[in-house]
Amino acid sequence: MSTGAGNPPRVGLVTALQFEPVFDTLTAKVDAVVAPEPTEAGVATIVGDVVALISRGPTKITAEHITRAGRLRHIAVTGSGADHVDVAAARAAGVTVTTGAGVATQSVAEYVLGAILVGHRQLLMSNQVLLAERFDWTNRLSICPPGITGTTIGIVGYGHIGRRVSDILIGSFGAHVVAYDPFVDIGRATAPACAEAVDDLDELFARATAVSVHVPLSDTTRGLVSARQVGLLGPDGVLVNTSRGGVVDEESVLAALAGRVLGMAWLDVFDPEPPTRQQLDRFARTPNLVVTPHLAGITMYGRRAAEADAVRRVLAQLAPQGVDRVLQID
Repeated sequence: MSTGAGNPPRVGLVTALQFEPVFDTLTAKVDAVVAPEPTEAGVATIVGDVVALISRGPTKITAEHITRAGRLRHIAVTGSGADHVDVAAARAAGVTVTTGAGVATQSVAEYVLGAILVGHRQLLMSNQVLLAERFDWTNRLSICPPGITGTTIGIVGYGHIGRRVSDILIGSFGAHVVAYDPFVDIGRATAPACAEAVDDLDELFARATAVSVHVPLSDTTRGLVSARQVGLLGPDGVLVNTSRGGVVDEESVLAALAGRVLGMAWLDVFDPEPPTRQQLDRFARTPNLVVTPHLAGITMYGRRAAEADAVRRVLAQLAPQGVDRVLQID
């Protein structure tokens, strides 16, 4: 269906929405068209007459896409980061780019807490020792993990997710949290919880037994966590990155794990993404490394909330074009 006079506005989807109530809410108001495949070439086939695009990374939305989409006015990203979108090209073309910052907060927090729990209870190591028949049953205290209670956990980036992780660590586990974010008044943001603000990233890594990273990727944050910080975390430390691969120096993490300079790392994001075959082979050879395919924010609840939020944003901006109201999606 074209977007001519009397026809509903056309909205492009990089990938199909997974939850019928959300999709039905959208299609009741607009003509929705799904890319035949979630690739740059697939996106190119649908952008010609769309007025809005619902985008999910890592599929890139390029300057060429934006130029070809002469009617495009809005790109709604389902995740919290828009680094897969050429935002500069969108801005130059008068296209609004919105993200779902804060929508997947609970899902990512669950992942991070799971990673820290596994590391601080030494569950993977205990499993390996038992299966290899190396556990000393006459001395069950030979494995005595630190746990979380009473430890110091570092949070890099104190936005929606960092704050939620901090609140759970303090309120439910009795951990001490040190947080670094030069753009947030952490003292004000933590009330009534009591995360301690630090002004120096090295200090955070030196004091923490685990560090979780929650900052967007930009020119200033690329390589923010370097070999120096990884080394400061120490041979029993746990590093978790659910932000973007480029924020943490991946090579330094792998080298530190191989040299037993770092205790354990969980990487949910990579640079590049998806990782190459060579990267995957190296991951498989690296001890105490857990890698997952950028799914920290993906749970049934989280994905539904992210899709619903993107649809709300699109319908809200299209209201002057005939979408009279945004339906509530429970």
